[in-house]
Amino acid sequence: MKVAITGASGFVGTRVRSRFTSHVVIDRDLSVSEIEQRLRGVDAVINLAGAPIIKRWSRSYKDVLYQSRISTTGRLAEALNRTDRNIHLVSASATGIYPEHMACDETCTETANDFLGKLARDWEQQAMLYRGPVSIMRLGVVLGPEGGALSKMLPVFRLGLGGPVGNGGMITSWIDIEDLLRAFEFVIRLGLTQVCLMQWRPTRFQMPNLQRRLPKCSDVRPCSLSLRQCSG
Repeated sequence: MKVAITGASGFVGTRVRSRFTSHVVIDRDLSVSEIEQRLRGVDAVINLAGAPIIKRWSRSYKDVLYQSRISTTGRLAEALNRTDRNIHLVSASATGIYPEHMACDETCTETANDFLGKLARDWEQQAMLYRGPVSIMRLGVVLGPEGGALSKMLPVFRLGLGGPVGNGGMITSWIDIEDLLRAFEFVIRLGLTQVCLMQWRPTRFQMPNLQRRLPKCSDVRPCSLSLRQCSG
């Protein structure tokens, strides 16, 4: 099985390249015709296109976040439609599509009205322009020791400053990188083409939970202060 990968240089993309040894990389700046050429002999596409979300969201960077996902995925869908349309497109999305005030599962149809909600909605809509088999995978925060969100958290925790933000009540849906890789394999091998596939662990975490667990499995120092307490 040969897989094409967009967003191949990121944390998840790097691990996907290692898992699927027969692969081709589709760079973000390729034209539709160039993407079409890269798709020759490909069985599936894993679309992870997008600039890193874990950065400061200035107005200009929000535009980068948006265009890197929507424009790239739109060109990818157009190129796929020029093929025989037997290629399986597995396109990433995010749990940020859901409103923060409610618990959601596969049956949830409500979406958030904020920037993340619009970003995820438009990202999915571009993928659905492909007239072949499509799977949308809404991902929680992907955790792994080599990068992603955890690599941003660990230096703060190592300084003993990894306390909860505010009242610590914020809930985060997450998935381990190994579980995500297995999910990609499962979806592609079985040809699952449901419009929406949820990808996060059934147990979500709050910051106090993470604060207690990280010192037990890594070289970090516990912290009892919240950022609200530190800032006065």
